[in-house]
Parts: sequence; structure tokens; C-alpha cells
Amino acid sequence: MPPLFNRHFGIHNLTFVLLCLAVFFFPFSVAATNLLMALLIAVGVVSGAFKAGVITLWRDARSVALLLLAYLSLLVVGLLWSADLSYGLKVVGHYWFWLSLPVVLSVVEHPERRRLFLLFLSSGLALHLLLCVFQWFGLYHVNLAGSSADDATGHIGHIGFGFIYGIWAAWLLDLGWQSSGRFRWLCWSAAIWSWVMIFAAQGRAGYIIATILMLFVLFKRVKLTILSTVVAVVFLALVSLMTVSSEAGRQRVDTTLTNVQGVLSGDVKSADPRFSFWLIALEIWKKSPVIGVGTGGFPEASKVVCEERPELKYTPDSQPPGNPHNTYLLSLSRWGPVGLILFIGLIGGWLMQTGRKQINCKFNSRLFIPLTGIALMIDALFAPTLEQHFTGLFLVILLGLGLSSKSERHPL
Repeated sequence: MPPLFNRHFGIHNLTFVLLCLAVFFFPFSVAATNLLMALLIAVGVVSGAFKAGVITLWRDARSVALLLLAYLSLLVVGLLWSADLSYGLKVVGHYWFWLSLPVVLSVVEHPERRRLFLLFLSSGLALHLLLCVFQWFGLYHVNLAGSSADDATGHIGHIGFGFIYGIWAAWLLDLGWQSSGRFRWLCWSAAIWSWVMIFAAQGRAGYIIATILMLFVLFKRVKLTILSTVVAVVFLALVSLMTVSSEAGRQRVDTTLTNVQGVLSGDVKSADPRFSFWLIALEIWKKSPVIGVGTGGFPEASKVVCEERPELKYTPDSQPPGNPHNTYLLSLSRWGPVGLILFIGLIGGWLMQTGRKQINCKFNSRLFIPLTGIALMIDALFAPTLEQHFTGLFLVILLGLGLSSKSERHPL
């Protein structure tokens, strides 16, 4: 692999440029990002980057390759017994960007390219976060459901906002720890900025992801002493106080507590709507406990369950859910126990690709492997993470980045 660019700009360099542009525009435009990623895959196939990435993935992360291949194969095979084949084909189409994983892995294999790639990624995320601040103060408007002045999540929306910026903030926290001087404080300031925006917005899954990833990095970097524990508790308390300092923040905390009480008491009406979706998903699985309802069969099956068990709906007029907002239950209801076991196995194989020595290397792009794995494990409790544009594509890109440095002798 060349240091950064060949002397004569060629097809290999074009792939890298397409990837950098894709991650820069990622927070702003779904259409532009999809176009750039599609071109990336096409050029990667022609240039040989796709083939090289497949070889590297098989050599360095075989368990992930096998489990991901098995999961995607089950996704396609599940069309055979789907209750709604046309919708099942749409679901399969949501996974097209996973084809970019080998290309990303191959294109950013060189340390200098990973460095430049992270610069483009961080620049795009920082600029988008600035627009979210403008949105917060009513100076910038976004035509997107789930994104407003009271829920300032920009073009990403509140579903994926905490997921994406929680991962980025945790990496910045670790990067600042390895750095010194002004650059350290720049990284930590950007991380704190991300956490404040996450906790000021809606999306309670984002709160959990951001907090756990922050604690994960602290656990890896800080020796557990009484002083470090006190400092960590004070820091968390300050972030929490900043979060609930506004009326909107306090309302969201109250809503969360009410929803949790509703789940614990089994009261569908007072719990989060997702609780209703989860109960419906379990009823769907009970009707076909061995092979599930197939890929794309969930919406039709949920209509039947809601007609038979109207008390499971969180309001009498609510529509049957198109998915349970839970990847674990979605896998179980689609493909039975095999689907659930395979998805859990994929997360386990993902997390096993890194260890303490890898996490502690300087300017650590390998850290994205556990960060994305942990984020997926948590977010999958609340959303169909793998097949959503922002969360799914972000996972693919950062997993490829992390795996690219896994066998690097002198990583970033």
C-alpha cells in the first residue's frame, strides 16, 4: 500500500477519496452518502480493493467474517418462508452497504490513510454538531421528524444521534488521554460537547450508550483508586446536572422514570411504546417458535397479533409496529432461536477481535472495534440497528477502520 497517494492519481486513490467524502457528508445527506458508498463499492470491485479486503478479513477476523456471512445468508434464505416477500426484499436491500466492509478494510490499511480518514470523519461530525447547536437556538432548521429545536439532533435524528456521537466522544476521550497540551484539551472539549448535546436531546438509548462507552474508556485508562472513583462520580454528576438544567431535560428524565415504572409493573399504557412492540414480537414468535415468520414477515404478523390481542397496543388507535425496535426480538421473531443465537454470536465474535494490548496502542483506531461492538449490543435492545442507515453504515465504516489496524505492527 502506498504511503498516502500514488505519484499518478489512480483507481486505488479514487477509492480512498470516495470513502473520505462519504464519511464527511455522512451526517448531512443520506442521498449523497449512499451515492458515494455505492461508487466506493463499484470502484473497489474494479480496483481489487474488495477482493483484498475479503482476504484480509478472512485472515485477521475469520470469526466475524463467518458469523456475518451466516447472518446475511439467513437474511436471504428467510425470504423462502416470509409472510410478505415484497417487504422482505426491501429489508434485504437495507443491508447493501455491508458490502463496503472489505473495501473500507483494504483502503485504510495504511496508517497515514487512517489518520486522514479520521480527520475527514471528525470534521464532518464536528461541523454537524455545530449545526445542532444552531438548531438548538432556533438559528438552523431541519426538515426531519425527530429533530427540532427541542431535540437538536440535526440531519441524523434522535434515533441514531446518541449512538454515533457516543462512539465518537468515547474515542476522543481515549485520544485525549494519549495526547498532551492543547490537542488533549481539544479532544476532551469535543467529547464533552458531544455528551452535552446527546443528553440535551431525546433518545434514551443514546444516553445509555454514551455513558457506558465513557465508563469503558475510563476503566481501560484509569487505575481504580478512591480518588479516581470520586473524580469520575463528580464528572458524571456535573454532566447530569447540565443535562437536567433545562426544563426539557427534566421532562425527559421524568418521562424515562415513568416508562421504566410502566415496564416493571407490566402496564403497557404507561410504559414506553417499545414495551408494547416487544410483547407483540414475543407473541409473533410464539406462533412460529422454530423458524419464525421469515424475513419481512413481521409487519403482517403484527397486524394479526394486534387484532387478536388489542390490549397489547399502547393506545387503542396505535398502528401495528413494522418492527419491534429490538434487534434481538426481531431476529427471534424472523428466524426463531437460530436467528437470535446467530445475532448474539455475531456481537460476541465482534467483541473478541480486540484485547487490552490492542486497546492501549497510541492514536487508537483499533478502539473502534470494542466501541462499535458495545454500542451495537446496547442499541440493539431499542432499534433494528444493523439495517438503519446512520447506525448501520457507521458500524460498517468503523468496524472496517478498526480491523484494518488489527494486524498493523506499528498502529496509529
